[in-house]
Amino acid sequence: METSAAALQMQSQTPIFLYNGLKDDSYLYNIVTASYEYFVNTIYKSNPDYYEAKSQDIGHTWSQESLVEGKVWLDKYTKRFDSST
Repeated sequence: METSAAALQMQSQTPIFLYNGLKDDSYLYNIVTASYEYFVNTIYKSNPDYYEAKSQDIGHTWSQESLVEGKVWLDKYTKRFDSST
C-alpha cells in the first residue's frame, strides 16, 4: 500500500464503507479491527466523514440490515458527489 503524503491525501478523499460480521471466519474480527484502526488513525484521520465502518452479529454472509446500511451509505455519497444537484 502506498503511504506517501500524496497517496494518503488522495486516499483520504475516497469514501469507504466497511461492513463485517462479528462471527466471520473468513475475515477474523481482530484482523478487521486492526484494518479499521489503520483507516481511522492513518488515512481518514483528517477526513472522518469519508469513512464508515459497521459490524453485525453475523458470519461471512449478508443480511437485510447490511444491505440497507450499504444503500443508505451509497445514497449519501451519490448525492454528495452528484454534480447535477
